[in-house]
Formats: sequence, C-alpha cells, structure tokens
Amino acid sequence: MFFNDIFNLQRDLDQFLNAQISPTSVYQTNRFPALNLFEKDNCLILKTEVPGIVKSDIKIDLTDNVLSISGEKKTEPVSANYHRQEREAGPFKRQIELPYKVDPEKVKANLENGVLTIELEKREEAKGRQITIS
Repeated sequence: MFFNDIFNLQRDLDQFLNAQISPTSVYQTNRFPALNLFEKDNCLILKTEVPGIVKSDIKIDLTDNVLSISGEKKTEPVSANYHRQEREAGPFKRQIELPYKVDPEKVKANLENGVLTIELEKREEAKGRQITIS
C-alpha cells in the first residue's frame, strides 16, 4: 500500500513537470511564434518560424510602432486514438514594439519553407544623418 502511494505521487509529479516544460506551453505564454529581429542596412528584418501554417492563415498588422503577427495553426483531422499529442493547434498572436518608426508603405513580407520574413524600412526621420558644423 505504501509503495502504491509513492508510485502514484511520482506519476503525478512527472505529469506536472512534463506539462510545465512541454512545447505547448509556448502557445500559452504568447511566445509563439519565436522570432528574431535584427537591423540590416536601413531596414529591420524580422524572421519567425511558422511551420505548417499557410500564408492565408497569417495576418500581419502595423499600428503606430507595434507589429502584430496573428493567425491560426489548424489541426489535422485524424480519426485515431492518440498515445501522445504534443503538436499544438489553435490561434496565436504575437506583438512586438519596434525600436524606431518604419515606413508602412515599404513593408515586405515573404513566407518560404515555414519561415516568415518581414522587412521594414526605416522612415527618413529615423535614419541617421551627418551634421555639418558651420
């Protein structure tokens, strides 16, 4: 009897810890999709991985200085009994404040091989300029 209690406690603890570090927790903490944001020339480049999501299921918005990426990762219809299901599905939204103003008319987006690349060109007033001393 005592050993059954220990085994049950161990099982419950394993389930709890696995739930805390599972890949699905990324969806729940608004960290999906993971992204990199870097500067190259006069542009901000954002790269994010969105595997298995088609471009018609992704929406990109730029309001003020905040870039939003939202969409939905759809489930695959499977009529089977799962033994393990770790691939998360459902809606997602990621917002990131940009480090400077960009030109909304010069934003480009491309989705290739599950990687979404967004190129955001700096506004003229955000670009540096050299000042001549008189």
